[in-house]
Order: sequence, then C-alpha cells, then structure tokens
Amino acid sequence: MINAFKKLDCSEDISSVAKAKVEVKNQRNELVATQELYVVKIGRSWYVDNTNINTSALYISQEG
Repeated sequence: MINAFKKLDCSEDISSVAKAKVEVKNQRNELVATQELYVVKIGRSWYVDNTNINTSALYISQEG
C-alpha cells in the first residue's frame, strides 16, 4: 500500500508556489467572501493547494 501512495506524491514536481487572494461577489457586486490561498505550479498548470485550506466558504448558492 505504501508504494501505491508514493505514486501520488508530486511534491518534487512543484516548480513554483504563489499566494492568491480570492474575492467572491454576488450579482449586485457585493463582496460575500474572501480567502487567501496558495497555488502550486506542476508542469505548465497551476493548482489550488487545498491540503491545508478549507475553500468551502467560497462556494455560495445562487440567489433566487
């Protein structure tokens, strides 16, 4: 089982890390949530590092 999880470790492939601030606004342009998070670059793509940050507050339901 340990060997199976070793294949999931891509920490050596991370070429860059950046801090970002996300702001969520509703249709009336009112700020409803903010959060700082980190993104990592693997290859040519950037990914949100959600291993230590809970981003659930950024997801809001659509207003009726």
